[in-house]
Amino acid sequence: MAEYSSLDESDIADDLLDLIPRLLREIRADIPREAGTEQVIPELHDISELRATTGQIRLLRIVITHERCTMQELAEQLDVAAPTVTAMVKRLLSQGFVERLRDE
Repeated sequence: MAEYSSLDESDIADDLLDLIPRLLREIRADIPREAGTEQVIPELHDISELRATTGQIRLLRIVITHERCTMQELAEQLDVAAPTVTAMVKRLLSQGFVERLRDE
């Protein structure tokens, strides 16, 4: 923990966000399968379905912090092109992590 003493909370959060996709991959790899099949044990199915990239996790963090963001605002904060954000949001929409609202 000493190595983080000079970092602010945002830097620590960014470092953790970079680790999450790798941790999720390792968790999925270690999830017990039903004997003789590649089927995930039913009680662990939700864990096996966790799929997120670092960018998607960063996007979720922004949305949680700011609640409502335009696609352009998300693109600027993530430092990516608008079509990239659109693809990320579509994937998160399909997984039920975000809800898209039209401006009124």
